[in-house]
Amino acid sequence: MIRYTSKEVLDHGIPLGGIGAGKVELNNKGKMVNLTIFNNWQKPVTGMRGFHVFIMGERNYFLEDDVIVKGLEHMSTLLTYEGEYPFVKISGGDAQLTAFTPIIRNDLMDSSLPAFGLTVKTKKGIIAISVANLVGSFIIGRKNIPIKNGFKMVNVKSNDYDPAKGDMTFICDSGKVIHQYNINLPPQEVLKNGWVKELYESPEPWLRLMDGNLFPLNGEARGMWDDFAGMVISQDEVKCVLSWYFNNPTHSFPYTHYYSNFFKDSEEVARYFLEKFDELEKKTIKFPDRPFGEIISNLAYILSSSTWLTKDSRFGIMEAPEALPLLNTIGGLTYDAGSLPVLYLFPELERGVLEMFLKAIREDGYVPHDLGYLTFEAPTDGTTAPPEWKDTNLTLILEVYRYYKVTKDIEFLREFYPYILKAFSWLRDKVPLKEGSGDDAFDVNPVKGYDSYITSMTYIASEAMEKIAELVGDKDTAERARRLAEKSLKELRWNGKFYEAWEEPRTDALFLGQFIAFWWAELLDLPYDKDKIRTALREAYTRIKKGKHLCCVPNAINLDGSPYEYSPQTKSSWIRLVFATATLGLWLGLEEWNEILELEWKALVERGMVWNQPSRINVITGFPDVYLDHYIGSPVIWGILVKEIIKEV
Repeated sequence: MIRYTSKEVLDHGIPLGGIGAGKVELNNKGKMVNLTIFNNWQKPVTGMRGFHVFIMGERNYFLEDDVIVKGLEHMSTLLTYEGEYPFVKISGGDAQLTAFTPIIRNDLMDSSLPAFGLTVKTKKGIIAISVANLVGSFIIGRKNIPIKNGFKMVNVKSNDYDPAKGDMTFICDSGKVIHQYNINLPPQEVLKNGWVKELYESPEPWLRLMDGNLFPLNGEARGMWDDFAGMVISQDEVKCVLSWYFNNPTHSFPYTHYYSNFFKDSEEVARYFLEKFDELEKKTIKFPDRPFGEIISNLAYILSSSTWLTKDSRFGIMEAPEALPLLNTIGGLTYDAGSLPVLYLFPELERGVLEMFLKAIREDGYVPHDLGYLTFEAPTDGTTAPPEWKDTNLTLILEVYRYYKVTKDIEFLREFYPYILKAFSWLRDKVPLKEGSGDDAFDVNPVKGYDSYITSMTYIASEAMEKIAELVGDKDTAERARRLAEKSLKELRWNGKFYEAWEEPRTDALFLGQFIAFWWAELLDLPYDKDKIRTALREAYTRIKKGKHLCCVPNAINLDGSPYEYSPQTKSSWIRLVFATATLGLWLGLEEWNEILELEWKALVERGMVWNQPSRINVITGFPDVYLDHYIGSPVIWGILVKEIIKEV
């Protein structure tokens, strides 16, 4: 597990919430932050005031640092925070909280629950856990309803157009319930001191709890000072579930949720989860005993932070949920990398995505860049299109062949072969040339003409197309694909150490983009010159090691190890590209690439970016170079697991 203390900077904690259900995060200060459970991926609720774990024993304290309960700040606790998605453990004093979301291979229903479980233990004492009502976009009408061992949070004034119309439930396996109380200081005290309401919480509920004199309030919120929370009080150890149910289609999520196939509200979800708590926890994915297990687990965090899953099983990963919520962006290790855990865990979802893409192909055969902005029905041609991008068709062909290699679903190939052929025919038996418009995944890198990334992708995608055509009995297309593969290979410009980056501008920088195609080839067991790629990887390693002042690996590397400063995408680091290149090096027996993988991983861990990786980072500072959050390509290292499946099949 990755470990932090509560004094370290960690803006984003482990995301908790099922696939497509939205998420909450528990951070290293013991606070609930960055909630997107209201279909509000673009604008997370920054924090839940009123969420606390309070311990009463030999001493009384909050399992929390930087407590904002006025007058009880001294009851803060230094915490140790350990995370390995989808588990988190928070320890302080003599108490420990463990939380998790079920992610279970081949069990989509239990992996998409709008909920998470938490267990709190203390050696001896009382445990009180409080949760605030955030139902409805506005405070008026919020109300907590007592239920067995917990409370249900509703908003009786929320209307049918409110994205936060729905309910939340908090239940435990035992305990006394205080279903509702007000978390705010009196307005007189706040106004007299020139504070704002949100700065502090009232100590009164906690003082009354310690005195044994806390009683619930009733009624709905009628004024803007009525911020309600509820509390469950138990002894020594308690298991609880926080669930939510927000199934109202809006402009930001114009669908209903997969979980609505099985449950009618959050109380049903919570009781189901609590009944199966131990089973769900036991079955949830873990990789403790394998190489890179910690990295593999944590890089799947986007399953909770960035996914959509509709009632009719349409699945999507947003490229960057807050900054650029395009669905299923492909090319340059975006969805093509982000979907690797999906392919490993739930291959039926991958089939659905491929079907949507194949049916979205333009009349001329062009494969769009994505399926739409906050929708599956409005594909875009690319962030810099026109002109059309040069890597989307190539990527989709490789994705189709990858799906077949994992599943052996020949019927899928037969059914959709006309679409696949249309995508291949768009190439017109030629290697696409770059037009200087950022017309591929490296969309702020205005190179022209020959490009090592595009030429090598054409080479490997044509090999995959040859295999697909042979599988469906299309000998003519298989021959066309073979010839294009040969043509592409001849056009790759080998300089004795690596493939030249591109035609214009001329450079002797080594471009890591040339390795993407060969990562694909090794993953899918397609033929290529492994000796040449080993040579190129050794040259890349040598250059990287010269850049001693760098915290991570630039996308294009000069002979002296410095970043090639032609564009933001040559002088910065794509985490997913570095991990893919390192994986390729390890597959080819170059153990020194372990060092490079660890270098990049260390930069993420030290800067608290493990569970919110940007699209690229500055190679000097290690911080985001541009903020595309929770980036879709984060799980690229899952290629290791997918390759193992392909070998087994």
